[in-house]
Amino acid sequence: MTNPSSIPIVFCFDNNFALPAFISISSLSYYAKEQTHYIVYCVVNKDLTDANKAHIQSLSNKNLTINFVEAKSTFQNAHQHRGITESTYYRLMLHDLLPQENKILYLDVDVLINDDLSELYNINLDGYIIGGVRNLYIHQVFEEHLVEIPYWKEHFSNAKYTYINAGVLLINLEKIRLTKIWEKWLELAKYKWEYHDQDILNMSCKNKILFLSPKFNATYAVRAKGADQWDLFSKYELSEKPVIYHFTAKKPWDSKYMDQSTVWWNFVKNNTTQYSYFYKRYNKEDVIRKKLNRISLKMKRVFTIIFPRSSK
Repeated sequence: MTNPSSIPIVFCFDNNFALPAFISISSLSYYAKEQTHYIVYCVVNKDLTDANKAHIQSLSNKNLTINFVEAKSTFQNAHQHRGITESTYYRLMLHDLLPQENKILYLDVDVLINDDLSELYNINLDGYIIGGVRNLYIHQVFEEHLVEIPYWKEHFSNAKYTYINAGVLLINLEKIRLTKIWEKWLELAKYKWEYHDQDILNMSCKNKILFLSPKFNATYAVRAKGADQWDLFSKYELSEKPVIYHFTAKKPWDSKYMDQSTVWWNFVKNNTTQYSYFYKRYNKEDVIRKKLNRISLKMKRVFTIIFPRSSK
C-alpha cells in the first residue's frame, strides 16, 4: 500500500507519446510542493523503447518516484479511430494493474500541470467510482452533432449536464473491485463508441460520478472567451487559476499558435531540455503540411479545369 503521504499518479501511453508524457511528468515535478511526494505509474505498451523509458526515469527526484507497468492486451481489439489507440483503454484496467492502490489520480499525457495536486487528490471520493470535470465541449455540440449519433439519445439523454471529460480522473479502485463494474467495461469495449472509453465510463458510472471544478481540467473550451454563457460553470469557477491544462483536440506540439498552446511551449522552453526537439519537429511537419496544402489546391484547380461546372 502506498504511504499515506504519497500521491499515486497514473499516465497511460505508448511509444508515440513518450515525449509528451515526459513533458507532463516534468510539469508535475516542477510544481510539486516541498512536502509532496508523487508515485508515478507509467502504464505502457510493449513498444516503449529503452531509451524513452530511461529518459522518463531520469525525472525521478525527492518529489517523484517513477514506476513502469506493462499493460495487458485486454483491449487490443477494442474500437480505435481518429488516431486513438489501444492505450486509451488502459485506464479501464488500473484496478487490476495496480492492486496495491485503492485510489489514484489518472492523467492523459496531453496535460500540463500548473500547481501542486494535493488539493485535487485529497477530495473525498467515498460513494463514487470516479471524479471528473463536466465536458463543456460535449455541452456545446450536443444539439447539432451528438444527437445524430444512434446510441446517444438512449444512453446520454442528459449528457449536456452530466458527461465528463476522461482526461483527468480521480478513480476509486477499491469501489471498482467491490462492484466489479470492470466486467461491464469489458463487455462495452466490444462496441464502436464515438468517444471510446470516455463513453464507456460515462455510460457505466452514471450517478456514481463526482463532478470536480473546471480548474482541474482546463480544456480549450473551458478557457475560451464566453465559456460562462453555456450554463455549465460559473464565471468564478472559470476564472480560477488552472491547476491542470488539458490540450484536447489538436495538440500544442502540432499546433503552436492555437489558444492556450503558448502555455505548453513556454514551459517546455523554460523548464525542460526538449524545446529544440519539439521546435524542429514542429517546423519540419509545418513545412510538410504547407506543401500538402499547396498540392491540394493545385489538384482542385486541375479538377475544376477538367470537370468545369455546367452553367445553368
